[in-house]
Amino acid sequence: MMRTLAIVAIGIASLHVAAGPEQAPAPRPAAIRAPSLDGGTFVWPPGKGDGSACLFFVGVDCPIANAYSPEIARIVNEYRKRDVAFAVVYPVPDLTANEAKKHAKEYGFDCPALLDSRLHIARRLGATVTPETVVLSASCEVVYRGRIDDRYTKVGGKRRENPSTRELRDALYAQLAGKAIASPWPRAIGCDIDFER
Repeated sequence: MMRTLAIVAIGIASLHVAAGPEQAPAPRPAAIRAPSLDGGTFVWPPGKGDGSACLFFVGVDCPIANAYSPEIARIVNEYRKRDVAFAVVYPVPDLTANEAKKHAKEYGFDCPALLDSRLHIARRLGATVTPETVVLSASCEVVYRGRIDDRYTKVGGKRRENPSTRELRDALYAQLAGKAIASPWPRAIGCDIDFER
């Protein structure tokens, strides 16, 4: 009887962890320096001044990530003027640079695109799905990791036409205003990054 109770308790604890909030942030990463697909180099932190960086993890075959491309473009266009550096990151092991470049152009990503085929950036920043967003402070601290908004609330769920919360925009606004981010780790819904290969 005690053993059965112990097994049930473990099962409940596992369900709670799976259904609970996003895990704590990844440790502060070392500076990010990665070649972009346009021939440049994405560097964070930039070495001087304040500001923030926002990295969108996307996948070419993920319908949820692709559906978010217009909102990603709007966020980039709005916040790049406010001292936020942007990049889209492709954490896809078998993706070629040409395929990623074609996708970035097709979906209108007007910011540096980084090919993370060895998943170094995804691992360092704790990204696990696409789309998922990570915001870094000027000191390279992870201050936000999670979804863009709540258009999708569960895997396989129906997409909302209009989100009721916009966590990423709220996080960027708070970061720029020097305020605490109210919801820094909202769980991202999307396609799993393949760490098995």
